[in-house]
Amino acid sequence: MGEIKRFEDLKVWQKSHELVLEVYKVTEYHLLLAKDLKYLSETKYQALFNLSEEVGRMLNGLIKSLSNPKHQTPNIKPQIPNLK
Repeated sequence: MGEIKRFEDLKVWQKSHELVLEVYKVTEYHLLLAKDLKYLSETKYQALFNLSEEVGRMLNGLIKSLSNPKHQTPNIKPQIPNLK
């Protein structure tokens, strides 16, 4: 095994990242399917889709901050809509 210089070099991180990307694709597919089959209203679909987009942006920000150890990660609180 080669020298590990960054967290992205870790096999566990690489596999975890692949899993996250696959979960995101599956989630997006199921949201669209639930909307098409009328299990979700357009409003609920849009709220869940926006929430998944926000989580994606937060994870990308976390990855960038982990890549730069001098950067401090801000305390981010997502706005979670009431889906009832």
